[in-house]
Amino acid sequence: MIINLWSTPRTGSVWYSYHLKNLNPSSILLTEPFNRFHMDLYYSTNNGKIINQTHYSEGAFYKDYSILNGKICIQKKYQKRERTIDEEEKYLIDLFNNIDKSLTYIIHNHVSPISEYIFKTLTNLGKNIYIYRKDKLAQLASYAIAYETKEFVRFNKISSENQNLINITNIDSLKTLIERIKVWDNIDKNNIIAYEDITFYDLPGMPKKQNFDYKNQLTKESIRVLENLLSEYYYNN
Repeated sequence: MIINLWSTPRTGSVWYSYHLKNLNPSSILLTEPFNRFHMDLYYSTNNGKIINQTHYSEGAFYKDYSILNGKICIQKKYQKRERTIDEEEKYLIDLFNNIDKSLTYIIHNHVSPISEYIFKTLTNLGKNIYIYRKDKLAQLASYAIAYETKEFVRFNKISSENQNLINITNIDSLKTLIERIKVWDNIDKNNIIAYEDITFYDLPGMPKKQNFDYKNQLTKESIRVLENLLSEYYYNN
């Protein structure tokens, strides 16, 4: 059985995918295997934080998928990638066609960027859950903080928030996020869950809440930038 969790960034979807895993202990959780933005990423860890980076450096790793007895396995490889993005996508599609479909897979993917073929294939194969965030300003703010700090997921508790206010430096990444949210809006869907309606809980090994109040983490000018972006590129289009 396949359970698809479809989302856009900063909607609580990583936490919710682990929640689904808790409800299905024997299941196999795959986090954004078909996200083309991730097919050239590397990761490093620092005090429980997972740092995304676009270039290989000493101690960084990438996630490599393989099949063992029909089951997808994930291995951290501490080396440079060997496949291009196009080669990685084809490799993953071929891999997925050979999995044991009697096993339960929870597949968390963003609705963009993903190939139309993969999206249609996955939605037709399994149960689909769609998660979003009602408060679009909070979503953009969370993404801006994650982008600037390079910290998208945390698995240990944070004692206090960063006292230095963050100033947004990359507007294009936020415009791209708005376009991805529009893709989510236009998908024909049911079984929809809102971030604001989730009762979050904490268990060992689960992602931790990172941003408690973006107004205390971003400069006032940055918040005005986000408000203007939403007004110009989301609400008025």
